[in-house]
Amino acid sequence: MCRQASQRYGIAEDLIYAIIKTESSFNPYAVSRAGAYGLMQVIPKTAGADVFNLVKHKSGIPSSAYLFDPVNNIDTGTAYFYILKNRYLKDVKHPTTLHYSMISSYNGGTGGMLSTFDSDRKRAMTDLNKLQPNQAYWALTNKHPKEEARRYLEKVLKYQQEFNQGNL
Repeated sequence: MCRQASQRYGIAEDLIYAIIKTESSFNPYAVSRAGAYGLMQVIPKTAGADVFNLVKHKSGIPSSAYLFDPVNNIDTGTAYFYILKNRYLKDVKHPTTLHYSMISSYNGGTGGMLSTFDSDRKRAMTDLNKLQPNQAYWALTNKHPKEEARRYLEKVLKYQQEFNQGNL
């Protein structure tokens, strides 16, 4: 499932596994307080609606039953990363900074991620692009307005590394 979604959307397979581990600990029936469903904890009204609208060219939002299906959930969550990479964060120049920005945006929204750098989105993108990846990482793990999002980036990157070492 992850390999197919990775190939379909051009999103690293280790990132998909790391998100699943972070979001649901591989529980396909996980539900969050925020109303996120399944393995990748997709929120129907936000990420789900974006995927249906921009990728699937369908109206509406995915149902909880749709998102509890592991194949649909992984496809939807990975498609959302595709949207982050190719639409909302397409102006991020450095690939490593883009990677960090995508992970942070998956958890706290693109607006939340950009507000780490400036309240004006255009200025925030300019400021983000002036930073080296390690500086962007520091800002996202120390200055992001949401504490959960600061920890989230660290966790996902740790699980990505574990996956690549065969420990996930």
